[in-house]
Amino acid sequence: MVFYGFHGMSEAEQELGQRFDVDLVVQLDLKRAGESDMLEDTVSYTHLYRTVKRSWRGRAANCLRTSPRP
Repeated sequence: MVFYGFHGMSEAEQELGQRFDVDLVVQLDLKRAGESDMLEDTVSYTHLYRTVKRSWRGRAANCLRTSPRP
């Protein structure tokens, strides 16, 4: 996923912003989804994307380790 944000220590980072490439690793048991073939038994990729997007577009932070919070 790629997002634009204003996170960072320098004035340029905070004023101009920059592109952030975000990788998300999700671990869950998909046995039920595999057996039922029902969407409600699996993960919503749309929900995951929107959650990550909201956290990166939210309040800017100086330190990247503290910025992405869902």
